[in-house]
Amino acid sequence: MKWKLNYSETLVSPLSVDEVLYILNSCTKELQDTKQHNETKIPDLYRFTGYIKGNRFQVSQLIKYPQNFIPKIEGKVEGTNKGSLIYLKFSLFRGTLFLLYLWIIGCVLMSLTFLFLNYKPLIVIISTICLVFNYLIAVANFSLHLKNSVTLIEKTLSI
Repeated sequence: MKWKLNYSETLVSPLSVDEVLYILNSCTKELQDTKQHNETKIPDLYRFTGYIKGNRFQVSQLIKYPQNFIPKIEGKVEGTNKGSLIYLKFSLFRGTLFLLYLWIIGCVLMSLTFLFLNYKPLIVIISTICLVFNYLIAVANFSLHLKNSVTLIEKTLSI
């Protein structure tokens, strides 16, 4: 399990840049808003949602129900004489990071308040345990979804 909430990987593909982008484009559904996702049935051929512009893309795994810790995949495809290199960067969405940092800051402030202003060691210990527990849950969920996303990208590109 990784302890960070981001991950980078480089894939080597025998496919050309145009072929990689064509495959990604054919299985990526560009959604303008979340209502469209809920109201329309999306065909099974789509595996990702996001966008592809030039040789760069930003996608995430297409999901049927909300999952907070699903990684956002940002990528860049560069050509070589024997195929292409696909640089991938996996990270959490901004909203998820905001809520996680909000919890962390809240737990730290509660610990400091009950440590220095109103000395209650039990509350300090409980809030510190909550802080560690929240972060471990976030890392575990991110790692789980990260494995699924990496496998899906590799399967899609047949690497």
